[in-house]
Amino acid sequence: MHHRRQCDAAKFLRCLLLAALIGLVAITYSACLTGSASPGGNGPQPPVSATISVCDNGTPECASATSFGVNTARDLIITVDWQNLPPGNHVQSLAVLIPVGGPYQVTQTTFNAENSMGAFTTTRIFPVAATWIPQRHITGSWTIQVSLDGQLVASQPIELNP
Repeated sequence: MHHRRQCDAAKFLRCLLLAALIGLVAITYSACLTGSASPGGNGPQPPVSATISVCDNGTPECASATSFGVNTARDLIITVDWQNLPPGNHVQSLAVLIPVGGPYQVTQTTFNAENSMGAFTTTRIFPVAATWIPQRHITGSWTIQVSLDGQLVASQPIELNP
């Protein structure tokens, strides 16, 4: 019985890695199709930056945290605040990595920063309850990574506790 659980876990991780690879290929292809306009104006542009915040409910007073209980959190709300975006179309990739470093979930968001004055905010819901996370006790140090147009911009560690 123990051997079967190990096989199921290995099969699950292989499926996750394959899904992540497909997602990364799709992101790269999408970024090539979307393109982004180069900013007009003179002088050097400040670098694009992003701040990742995570909370365990969607209320406006939701405070960002870095540690969550898998048995008490229903969903995690992941917010990315972009700064110094050049005008044009962009593709954000948000990857949630399990403690051993492999991808658990990779999502893409396309947006246009034409009228954003260099700032833009995206929000994603990351389900925890009734997923593999509490069922398989996938706890420990997770990492959230955010990329813009195929380039890693920021990462945020979080703890998922039993």
